[in-house]
Amino acid sequence: MPAISDDPFSVSVMLGVEACCGKAPLSPPPDIIMTSIASLSTATRLLAHQPSTHNTAPAVLAPVAAPRPASLEPVNMQAQAAAVVAQLETRAASGSGASIVLQKAGAAYELTGTKTVAVGTGVTSATQTVDLRAGAAYAVTGAFGLSSTRGNMKLELLDPKGKVVQSVLGGVGKTSAKLALTAAASGTYTLRLTGQPIDKTATTAIYQSYSLSVAQAASRIPKSGDANIDALVFGGTNSWLHDAGVLASVSKTPVKAGVTALNGALTQTVKYAFATADSLKSLSGADARGAAVMTDVQKIAVADGFAYLSNVINLRFEAVSDPAQADIVFGQNNQSGVSAGYANAPNQSGGHAEYLFLASDQSTNSSFTNGSYGLTTLLHEIGHTLGLKHPGNYNAGGGGAPGPFLPTATDNRRFSLMSYHAAPGTNANPQTLMSYDVLALQFLYGANTDPASPAALAKHQTTTFTDSWSGLETLWAPKGAELDASQTTRKNIFDFREGAFSSMAMTGGSAISAGSAASNNVGLAYGSKITRATGGRAADAFYTAATGDVTTDGGAGTDTLYLAGKASEWSKSGDVYTRKVAGKEVAHVAARNIETIAYYDSAKAALIHA
Repeated sequence: MPAISDDPFSVSVMLGVEACCGKAPLSPPPDIIMTSIASLSTATRLLAHQPSTHNTAPAVLAPVAAPRPASLEPVNMQAQAAAVVAQLETRAASGSGASIVLQKAGAAYELTGTKTVAVGTGVTSATQTVDLRAGAAYAVTGAFGLSSTRGNMKLELLDPKGKVVQSVLGGVGKTSAKLALTAAASGTYTLRLTGQPIDKTATTAIYQSYSLSVAQAASRIPKSGDANIDALVFGGTNSWLHDAGVLASVSKTPVKAGVTALNGALTQTVKYAFATADSLKSLSGADARGAAVMTDVQKIAVADGFAYLSNVINLRFEAVSDPAQADIVFGQNNQSGVSAGYANAPNQSGGHAEYLFLASDQSTNSSFTNGSYGLTTLLHEIGHTLGLKHPGNYNAGGGGAPGPFLPTATDNRRFSLMSYHAAPGTNANPQTLMSYDVLALQFLYGANTDPASPAALAKHQTTTFTDSWSGLETLWAPKGAELDASQTTRKNIFDFREGAFSSMAMTGGSAISAGSAASNNVGLAYGSKITRATGGRAADAFYTAATGDVTTDGGAGTDTLYLAGKASEWSKSGDVYTRKVAGKEVAHVAARNIETIAYYDSAKAALIHA
């Protein structure tokens, strides 16, 4: 379906459906067709379902009948009003919903709460409480139901200390008033609605009911402070999975030097399901073209993908059988050769779950082994469901992604599998998230620094290499990884710096070739480390990080160890080199079967080797 521009957040973004990834030989890109929330006429009919536990409808409280005052004489109006309001509030307090309770709503507002109460003749004021959060933006609407136009009304908001912080006066005959604020402090605020009759001698009922509602604006993703992250997330929108009502604030948990994860990421488990024959009946338009349930092979690949992701980021994923109870629903359909798959971004799917469709008319979606385009497509699309966008201004279904973008030099799959462009010099498909993807997702959700399932990581991450290795990956190894290239006869370059790339089983002999299909093919994610590296039979090179401990073994061949820093900072005892900076030991490097020692500036040296 064509891309439709949308602007629900007052920024130029295109959000919603997506058909994803970059081009591969003989394969269309998996690409994000970003579709308007308001225009999801097809998408909103995809899989109609009851909201999940963190996607509940706004609370609407039933009207409370009010006792009528004994007299309608104007002289008694204020006393009567006070008595009626007191009775109303007493009755409300004795039941549920004495305060306005905010619950998750749609994409435009994260939380809404409404209270509507019937009142007796002569009632001129009403109050209600609501809990607000410091720093959050709110829209408040108050209204009296009028039986005539002979009245005015005032809406006030009082802070937890009872001070009026916002006030707005409606016009004569107006039925509502609105105000907006950003809460200065967390706590219980009071909404006060006051009716003001124009003719105090009137005996007819002017006010019949009142309604107070509060909506908390969506929590938008702030800038991370890192251009590579900002090129991959939907900054300025709420397109990330998070608990209702939270604020996207910066935490103290680092994911990279100078970058910390957001507070407020989803604390509940993300539920996913596979579309069923019955659930697919609600589809229409292009979504329904050849719509089918996923194959068993595809279902296994999805489960494997989530197992891998849960060991990289702080989200948990649970398969459920009922699509109506899922946050993300998986299926396949015929995409007419336009794309290999598409998916929704978080909170941009309208009235249904996020969904991800693989193209049934693409043979690449039948295999999901490491290095396959099918696996790259699936991980790319799942990336969209978690909040990643394209790092360039392109989209297989038409239109483009919102900026900012990566520069041309890094807008490729060596750095992000969300890119449409192959890594220079190779047609290898990423078998993992790449370094910028890991960084961006950990910015949104935090890093899993204690993976519960190393086997799930190992299924995607290769650490033992032979001459046949021709893959492309980034290692997430917060507790350390051991690289073994002892069976290679080709040159290897090991780089132990976070964000850097190693070159395993290089083609082109001992020379480093920028066009080599086997260069810069193993990235190291930020927050990861290599604890041991073993070279092969050729002349290998080892580049140490500025800090940390590692064991290097050059194996056969004439091997070189590049120590980070100045020669004067290093001392040697046996086969162990120790780096001391400002009197403190910061690195220990065991060097075995190493023929040459050299030094380099690890802070200035490029993260790729060319």
